[in-house]
Amino acid sequence: MFIAELAVGLYSGSLAMLSDSFHLFLDTLAPLISYLSEFKFFGLSEDRIKKTVTQVSISLFFIVAGVIIWEAVSRIINPPELKINFWFFLVAIIGLIGNIYSFLILKKEEGEDYSIIRKLLSRHMLADAGGSIVVILGAIGIAVWNLNVLDPILSIILAVFIILAPFIH
Repeated sequence: MFIAELAVGLYSGSLAMLSDSFHLFLDTLAPLISYLSEFKFFGLSEDRIKKTVTQVSISLFFIVAGVIIWEAVSRIINPPELKINFWFFLVAIIGLIGNIYSFLILKKEEGEDYSIIRKLLSRHMLADAGGSIVVILGAIGIAVWNLNVLDPILSIILAVFIILAPFIH
């Protein structure tokens, strides 16, 4: 899904779609980086490795969000022409469906034991669905009313979410 969102974001010129794709990439990368903490590197203690891996992961969230905000500010001043088409909506809707489906799989059922990790993932998927809705609503505003300035404004909102995502539990 990351590649589809990245391709559509690059083609359409939508920073909001690119923001969502990078958020998805970070959501995928963070657990992989976390997995590295299970290995001993350079004779470092397990605790030190876990702290370093966490710092690297959180730093990536801040760097990506900073780049998005930087680009968004320049686009607010001079909004580019965007190509919002069928493929844009298709990829955005598939992303939304995937987030909703993941949320439904992870949500607590009546009388079911519920781990804290599953609870956090469930909330995260619901928040990701919200991000997908932001992208779709922005695309509608751009396609219908030619409000290209919506894209960078919504990108800033998504970037703030990217910054807050690792801390929301």
